[in-house]
Parts: sequence; structure tokens; C-alpha cells
Amino acid sequence: MLCATALVLLLDGSASISSADWQAQVEHTAAAIEAPEVVHAIQRQGAIAVTAFAFSDTPTLMVGWRVLQNDEDARRAAALVRQGQRGMAGGTRIGVAIAEAHRALMAAPCAADALVVDLSTDGDAPERDTAEARDTAQMDGVRINVIAVGDGRRFDSLREHAVTGDGFLIHAVDWSRYAELVRRKILLETAARYAEGANRRIDVIRLLHVGYNAHPSAVAADRGTGIVVDGCVHSVVMHNFFAVGALRGIVVCNTPCLPFGVHASFLFGHDCEVDFPKYEALLVDCIDRTRFVNSYFHGSKQSSNIVLRSGVRDAKFVACNISGAYANGLSMEGNILDVTACELDWNGLQAPNLHSGILLQNTAQNVRIVGGGSTDTKVAYGIYRMNPATIVQLAAADGHYGLSGVRNF
Repeated sequence: MLCATALVLLLDGSASISSADWQAQVEHTAAAIEAPEVVHAIQRQGAIAVTAFAFSDTPTLMVGWRVLQNDEDARRAAALVRQGQRGMAGGTRIGVAIAEAHRALMAAPCAADALVVDLSTDGDAPERDTAEARDTAQMDGVRINVIAVGDGRRFDSLREHAVTGDGFLIHAVDWSRYAELVRRKILLETAARYAEGANRRIDVIRLLHVGYNAHPSAVAADRGTGIVVDGCVHSVVMHNFFAVGALRGIVVCNTPCLPFGVHASFLFGHDCEVDFPKYEALLVDCIDRTRFVNSYFHGSKQSSNIVLRSGVRDAKFVACNISGAYANGLSMEGNILDVTACELDWNGLQAPNLHSGILLQNTAQNVRIVGGGSTDTKVAYGIYRMNPATIVQLAAADGHYGLSGVRNF
């Protein structure tokens, strides 16, 4: 039998999880499995296989393999999760749990396109055992994702030693936030294959309080982007999204829609942060309206921080920090650009005589810059217009200057 995804759910049953938090973890996981949008995605794909374990010092099987094809299958699986045994509450042996999940995936009841482990925990990962189990599973094509619950400062070891190169870690402040995150995570696993091949429009994608810390091995292999939306999407809304050390931070393009004549789309970000990507912190194309407010794009190592390609019709940045780039702070090829009260510090670090705080490419048409500028810049020009036909309006924009002390118009 063929299926799109074989998914192992690992629930933290260690002694650090109170009875109330264990019940919340179980209930939220079960509710995610039977959520209407998850069932819809399963039906679109044909089938997925799911099993679940509680883990502590040793894993305890909660639900054996179930093949889900419809809403009834999902309800039965969710009921079994609610009835599942926690086992003995002891330590948090994540490496042992990953090894058990790996063994289960090798015995999945269907030939799956994707082998996935979704692990939820409030604990740290013992480095050696966890990394060895992770590496062994990864060699068999297993992807491991983590929802980490609690103080985010404690989860560096999970990012480093539990998550695979193509996986991700998301952080929930407490178990009340876990409900939404586990639903989204299971939806992502069940809907991914369908979304890749769909020739249909998605209305809205919302990312709320989501973070991505790239694994170094993924970036070294030119993988590991914080978020990629490249399809027929009407709106992308991001609030409090962050990406650290990724290949690229945020990539939103509607290029697959162009052959179908579909273009109208909207990208909005508020309180977003991208730190130290290898390439662009933000790359946008084929989007009608782009808006970012109070956001931070910093430290591109080999590119400009923000690149707006020619398919961008109208982009606005308000009270943003766009700083520390290898090349330009912002590069614009599209139609309309409005930059208001934005800081563009320390850009052009590698070649200051070649780059600008804001670079207006030949195809840029209408630009308005209000306030902002640079308190300490390394670029040749604060604003550089490549095409004299580009219309540029300035208001209180004397702070946009470069090493030469002039703006090129």
C-alpha cells in the first residue's frame, strides 16, 4: 500500500510533565489529528500512516500504526491517542525515543513518500545519545521536527542534536500555546505533498509566533530556509516570525501562478526578525502588495538583506531595521516602494564602494523615502538610483548617506 506520509508522534511523558500538562498534551494532539483541515489534507493525499509513543526513560506505545484515509479513520486514531498509556514517568531520554521512532518507521504499514518524527518535549537533549539517534535516522531519510515547550533559552541542544537538517524546531511558551502549534505541525506534515503539486489557489497562510533556527548542516548543503511560499497564494500574514542562521529568511513568490494568469496577492509582516541568513533575509517576487512594520532584517552574509524583484508591484516598510548586509540593505526592481522611518546601518560590509543602503534597480519606477537613514554606514551611497527615469520623492531623508557623503540621483 502507498501513502504520502508515515508519521510518528512522540509525546513527553517524563516526570517534569504534570498530570494536567500530560492531559493537555494528549488532548491537543488528538484534536489535531481529527481537525477538519487535517482530515481534508489527508483525503486529498489518499492516505497517511500514524503511530504514537509516550517517552521517558523508555518509550511506551500509545497507538499502534493506523492508516488514515477519511474522517472516521482520523476520529478513531484520535480516540486511541486519548486512551493511550503514559507509562512510567522518569527522565527525558530523547535519543532512546528517536531510536524507537526510527524502528517504527522502518516497519510502517505503507510505502511512504515521507518519513517524519514529530517530537514534543519540555526537556533538554543529552547530546551524544540524541545526536547519534538523530544521525542514524537521518541516513534512512527520516525528518525530525520538535515542538519545545517552556523557556526558549533552554532548547539550543534540541536544535543542535535532535532536529534533522531538513527539520525544524518551533517554540511554545507553555502548554496552552501547544494546541495551535501541534495542529499546524500535523497539518504541515499531512498537507505538504498535496500543496507541492496543487494547481489551485490558497486563500490565506498565517504564521503567528513561529520561529526557525537553521541547522548548520542544512545551510552548508544550501537548504534550510525559514519559510518558503512559492505557489498560488492570495495572502501571507506573519506576526512575530523569526529565523536565525537560515539559508534565506523569508521567501514569498507567486511564480507558479503566472502561467494561469493569477497574480493578485498580499504579504504582511509585523514584528518579524531574520538574523544572519546566508543569502537574502527577505526575497519577494510576483506579489501585489508587500508590507512590513516594526521588523528586523539583519546580517546577510553573501547578499543584500532585502531583495524585491520586478514582480513586486507595491512595497512598504515602516519602522524597520535593515542592517549589517554583505551588499545592499534593500534592492528594489519593482514598481512602487515606500520606506518610512527605517534604519539602514552597517550595510555593504564586504565591498563598501559597490553597495548602497537602498539600491533602485533599472526597473524600479516610483519611490518615496520618509525619514530614517543610517547612524553608521559602510556603503558608498545611502540611496542609489540606476535609472534616471525612476521617480524618487524624499522627505526628511537627509540621514540616508554613504561614505562619499552624497546620494546618487
